[in-house]
Amino acid sequence: MPVEAVQDTVRELGGAAHPILAGLKADQRGRGLDPRLRSFAAEVIEAGGFTNVSNEAMCYRLLELKLVTSTSKTQLKLF
Repeated sequence: MPVEAVQDTVRELGGAAHPILAGLKADQRGRGLDPRLRSFAAEVIEAGGFTNVSNEAMCYRLLELKLVTSTSKTQLKLF
């Protein structure tokens, strides 16, 4: 999943703002991936036409690229 392709897809889905999910970090630590993150990852996969990528891999890619953040941290802009 090239960085630019994922960033462009997220931008197309939501403009310059990216999803901010309350309690995202807490869910990562104890209970696996947040269902809201999984849902957004599925949207990105479909909208971007990404093939041969798992939902879990896209979740971690979105987190790595800071395209999804938690309200427990300072809210950041996409770019």
